[in-house]
Amino acid sequence: MEVEYKIGEGFIPKYIYPLASHETKTYTHKIKDYSRLTIDDKRILVNNFKEFFKYCFWNLGLPCPTRDQLYMAKYISKLISSQEPLMLQAQRGLAKSLATQILCAWMLLRNKNEVISVISATSARAESFITFVKQMLQTIPLLMHLAPTGADRASSRKIDVNGRRPNDSPSLCAFGVTSAKTGSRSSFIVYDDVEIPENSDTAQKREKLLAGVRDTANLGIAGVFRELCICTPQSSESVYNTMLNDGFSRSIIPAEYPEDISVYEGDLAKHILHEINRNPYKVGEATDKRNNMSHLAKQKLKGKARYKLHYMLDTALTDEEKFPLKLRDLIVMDLDSKKASINIEYSTDKKDTLYDLKHNGFRGDFLRKPSFIGDERIEYEGIAMFIDPSGRGKDETAYCVTAQLAGKVYVLDFGGTDGGYESASLEKLASIAKQFKVNLVQIESNFGDGAFSELLKPYLRRTHNCMVEDLRASSQKEVRIIDALEPVMMQHRLIVNKTPLIRDAEKKQDYSFTYQLTHITQNRGSLKHDDIIDVIGMGVAYWVESMARGESEEIERYEQELLDKELEEFSNEFGFESNSNNVMTNY
Repeated sequence: MEVEYKIGEGFIPKYIYPLASHETKTYTHKIKDYSRLTIDDKRILVNNFKEFFKYCFWNLGLPCPTRDQLYMAKYISKLISSQEPLMLQAQRGLAKSLATQILCAWMLLRNKNEVISVISATSARAESFITFVKQMLQTIPLLMHLAPTGADRASSRKIDVNGRRPNDSPSLCAFGVTSAKTGSRSSFIVYDDVEIPENSDTAQKREKLLAGVRDTANLGIAGVFRELCICTPQSSESVYNTMLNDGFSRSIIPAEYPEDISVYEGDLAKHILHEINRNPYKVGEATDKRNNMSHLAKQKLKGKARYKLHYMLDTALTDEEKFPLKLRDLIVMDLDSKKASINIEYSTDKKDTLYDLKHNGFRGDFLRKPSFIGDERIEYEGIAMFIDPSGRGKDETAYCVTAQLAGKVYVLDFGGTDGGYESASLEKLASIAKQFKVNLVQIESNFGDGAFSELLKPYLRRTHNCMVEDLRASSQKEVRIIDALEPVMMQHRLIVNKTPLIRDAEKKQDYSFTYQLTHITQNRGSLKHDDIIDVIGMGVAYWVESMARGESEEIERYEQELLDKELEEFSNEFGFESNSNNVMTNY
């Protein structure tokens, strides 16, 4: 549908747009003719960002700003009177970058001596940002006197506005987030989508990205420094979440009125929250009238995860897919070092959630106790210890003790020892082997080519003599760990002792089992430290073959063994003989 807006006798913008005039805000009632600005009109535009925002839309030939866009304008304009860092998360296509470019132009209109730095994931994106601002300075009548002239810098990376005081820092400067910024100063920093999948898909990349963001903040001029971050998060591990912890306030504008507002943690845009409270029937409808439901339906067809992330700004689904291992799939209970029940049932009931047991996993994930524990207790079919010696870049040797019974794996203990080849560390590992009376000690030999096992053997001979094996892994570590743990956890066959989990909650986050379990992905290097999860993966993988039999088969086998034993005792007592089918032959 072609729509025309005529204001005074001036410019008449034309455009194809799926909006009726009643579905958007009128440009203004305060200024009669944008093409013939009076002194009073100019005063309004210089002092009222929302009016200036609409004026720029008119000059750029764009539709009247929608309610969501006007909310963005109002929210980011708070930076004029406040130094509180702001973060705006908005659906794709809402023009949050354009809103910020208009804000930059308005700030320069009000003060030619502003020093603005634009930081993006790449230098090219930041340069594109400031190039558009320069084009506005050159084409919008109220801004033309600011366009660079003569000796003013006017490259794609550095721009000066006309008439500013001499300054070695340009009026507008573009940087990639991890590029060098030495010598630059800023009164206003814009972070424009600094995080993209390519620079944030591993822990190391996110750490480097966050260092780049924090390094940028050092450019700030004391007393006048302001920050604005406009973004679309990639997951809940986003650096934007860390920036929230660094003091940023956030406002979120999703594409639809959401059913579950809790995922936005109190940061849902106020006008959207108000509309949901006043008209609950709007849940599921588009928040911005430019996005009719047909358009949003087409976006959903491109992938549910993509839509949830880029349009609803809800990271939960992405994390469900990206991080396959969940705490809620474990069974947690107090375990004995020798025996366990042959019948332990997983619980889906919230009443069995261990809310008092702290962990370092994601918020919303949790640990649960079993719903049922049978009275019949027997000794484990086998107990083994697994060790990942400290190698280059590590500062502790990780270990775990696992057992197997009735088709389930029991994690009896896990942890780390300081150092790796020191006598105290070897003594401790040998004493743990003795405590649990392990049948086997298996050691990852990727570092040292079996040297660690040779050093440990004398301590084991003195303390608890048992078999020692070296294991050399060749496949990608992250894939190997997930492949070992995910099927066992999904079937709720992994039972973890509560005592080491309590210790684990007090460890540094990177070294915590619950953190490593929930944050590992298929991507190489997704964890900064993976000692504990690696050794537990070894401990579970060792028992997989014996777990091929189902739990019910194991219980039937155990009951058959008990029956065989009773029949044998009965036969011996009365002088009968029984064959392999438990048929008495001397009767």
